[in-house]
Amino acid sequence: MRLDPGGSAIVVPVEVHRNSRHRTLDMVLDTGATFVALPVDIAESLGYNPTQSARRVELITASAVLSAPLITVQRMQVLGVGASNVDDLCLDLPGDGRFRGLLGLSFLKHFDVDLHFRDRVMSIR
Repeated sequence: MRLDPGGSAIVVPVEVHRNSRHRTLDMVLDTGATFVALPVDIAESLGYNPTQSARRVELITASAVLSAPLITVQRMQVLGVGASNVDDLCLDLPGDGRFRGLLGLSFLKHFDVDLHFRDRVMSIR
């Protein structure tokens, strides 16, 4: 994938799957995030029920402490590579909507991620 030299973040298209349904959304690559952050409406549109999840994670933000449901997504695919049974936080991110989630370590740990800023290229294998 080509990197945008003027971009303030690395935004990648991510496919999220459950059975025969899937959705594609833009997420920011975030190697500092333990989990993928998936918007609640995307999870629900695929048939997941975040409110029924017994697993929750506490997040500390600048203004509050939040508790977010943790679900296991059947399959995620990024730049031609996929992983099954990926733990995702169901969390709506604030902002302008340019991206809808964070691509964190619960997905990235399955792969080697190469960032070559001078060549403006990223690959996941």
